[in-house]
Amino acid sequence: MTGPDDDGLPCIEAGGVLVFAYLDPDMQAVRVSVELDTAVEQLVRGDATIPLHVEVGNATVFSAGARAVPVRSRTGRVRRMAGWVRWTSWWRED
Repeated sequence: MTGPDDDGLPCIEAGGVLVFAYLDPDMQAVRVSVELDTAVEQLVRGDATIPLHVEVGNATVFSAGARAVPVRSRTGRVRRMAGWVRWTSWWRED
């Protein structure tokens, strides 16, 4: 930042993680910096690491410790719902 009124670099915050994106004149590139020191403790794993996954467009350019959450199939959801309905019917003695 070059002006006297600039407070700092523009950033967004998610879960205590600060993500800065700006034009770096020295590198002549768009630069993205991530500050993990302020991450909420729910993100910090037992070994003091934080999972991070970075995509640019459709390409994964970095991934460390991140894994996809399994998507439950519609059939599985329907089966669980039917089981729950049967259980509640039995419990209420319908």
